[in-house]
Amino acid sequence: MISALSNIDQDQLKKVSTKMLAITRCVFLQKNDAQEMREFNSNHFSWWYSSKFDKYSFDLSIIVCKLLGLAWGRDYEIVNKTIEDSLYESAQNRHLFYTDDIFLKQKKTLFDCKAVEDATKFGYYLAVGLIIKMKESLLDWCVLYTAPRISGESFSIASENLHIINRYDKTKWDSLLNKGFRVDFIDPESMNYINGEPSKLSRYNYDYIFVCEEKGTLQGSNFTASVKLRMLFSVVTAISEEHPRIRCMEEPHSLSLQLAHSSNSSHSITTRVIGKLYPYFGEQLIITQQRVQKVKLWYEQLRKLSKEEQDKISKCAHFINKGMMSSEIEAFIHFFVSLDALFGKQGEVEKSIKIGVSKLPKEGGWDKKIKALFKLRSDLVHGGSRFIEEWDGYLNYKCEHKSEPRQDVESLAYLALAKWPSIALSLK
Repeated sequence: MISALSNIDQDQLKKVSTKMLAITRCVFLQKNDAQEMREFNSNHFSWWYSSKFDKYSFDLSIIVCKLLGLAWGRDYEIVNKTIEDSLYESAQNRHLFYTDDIFLKQKKTLFDCKAVEDATKFGYYLAVGLIIKMKESLLDWCVLYTAPRISGESFSIASENLHIINRYDKTKWDSLLNKGFRVDFIDPESMNYINGEPSKLSRYNYDYIFVCEEKGTLQGSNFTASVKLRMLFSVVTAISEEHPRIRCMEEPHSLSLQLAHSSNSSHSITTRVIGKLYPYFGEQLIITQQRVQKVKLWYEQLRKLSKEEQDKISKCAHFINKGMMSSEIEAFIHFFVSLDALFGKQGEVEKSIKIGVSKLPKEGGWDKKIKALFKLRSDLVHGGSRFIEEWDGYLNYKCEHKSEPRQDVESLAYLALAKWPSIALSLK
């Protein structure tokens, strides 16, 4: 029990305890016709959940996801079910409840049947039971994704549990097997199964296999892998300084393969929709050894920053990736939102973005451009223009800066992402 609770935030655990206590007061042993209720039946017990139960369970699932680092938007239903399962298991524990009172429905609520006199301790025991059960449901996964027209040598980013593997690098691929992931079921050169049958990724054009080691639920692990990869693709593109790049009409890859760790009870390989994470560009992007070192340095610098700074930078990278996957107005807005995510402060968005941009390298005339780009952003967001060329300042911008605002905001976003970790460190 102690090892299962290691590294658990005690303040968050108290919140779980408080919510679990509240939940037991919302579990009625008999139906109250005056309230809206839903029934729970099992081989041992039956009871009724009041409408407040769902509200408390919802709040509790948010706390638990935060406590365990889960993807709440993807894992809510799993956490919610685990709350009910944990409550049911606890109700059978004679050290926690007078089980006869529950079975014979001799009390009003589940809370009234508690066998622990001290309510605080009782709530703590329930919270510990929930956390342990939730942790038991978190498994180790390996999520595989391929992307077109990006290639180079294999490398890893240890802090992110990310591996970028050249399809012909058998040594690097086998290193995953040494970690316990069942990649021996997949041929990395073709993404076919080892018996020759094609997987859903076999039809894709690729040179790199992007591998994320994750711990969590099946669905949540796929989601957190997508977040990591969106960030990686933004960083790699920003550091390569090969932008803007021309996109093709071919459809980006949207599927992943999820492999279980050998320690998992299930050894299945699951195909999942992970989303379109990297565009189909017209030319190949080669990740040279020099670029690999720059990417690694970028992540090293990121980890030296405060949690708040890291969050801002990761969100900046996320919206840059959204911009990469969009076009025209949508792309412009996503790239601008990335600047807001990095530099923006509530109540003084324009001022804070301009201050942030002023700290970037001076080449490019960004101090002047950002003023005009902010006006275009406001015009598009508030419906003043239907497309960029309709903006009143469009021709003046092209004439003065000899460039396109759509391409400039993209270049500025990439520049900010590439340079900010080192700049932020220098400002500490």
